[in-house]
Amino acid sequence: MKEWMQYARDMAKAEKELEIELWVIISFYRTTEQGGKVLLFRYDLPRKVADKYDWVVRWRRARLTCRYPKGNVTHTYCLYDRHSGEDYSFGSCLSSLAAAKAQVTRMEWKIREYTAWQKQNNLFFDEQTDEMLQKAVAKLKIKKENVQEAERRLQRKAEKHQREMRK
Repeated sequence: MKEWMQYARDMAKAEKELEIELWVIISFYRTTEQGGKVLLFRYDLPRKVADKYDWVVRWRRARLTCRYPKGNVTHTYCLYDRHSGEDYSFGSCLSSLAAAKAQVTRMEWKIREYTAWQKQNNLFFDEQTDEMLQKAVAKLKIKKENVQEAERRLQRKAEKHQREMRK
């Protein structure tokens, strides 16, 4: 449980560093007799507002269900970043970047914790010759390079989105 809390904190820190402004599109659909979906209503809100006023979503769904009792009313949530226009669903470029930054933060934290413990409890500890520490530092370097590449890729996508918004 403690590890998940730390991971959530690391993810929040990564999102803050990336200046991700999460918005959510909530769409309500009804199913036709032919199996198609018809859009009935759509909200485009900041995620915090959508979480705070989730009763509005339930109310809207109940109202549309009463209006279309045979229509099988459903709703969908779609998270995205307002600045880049990038989707924030599982496996997307933006969420992968945030997860990678969280992994870097977590690995740095573990390395600091490991070296502090070794310095306190191991008289023969040498940071220059410790194999485990060297492997961890090498992996950390690779992860940081991956984060930088993902940031450049996201920056290009964000610039492209901004150009399209200006048109």
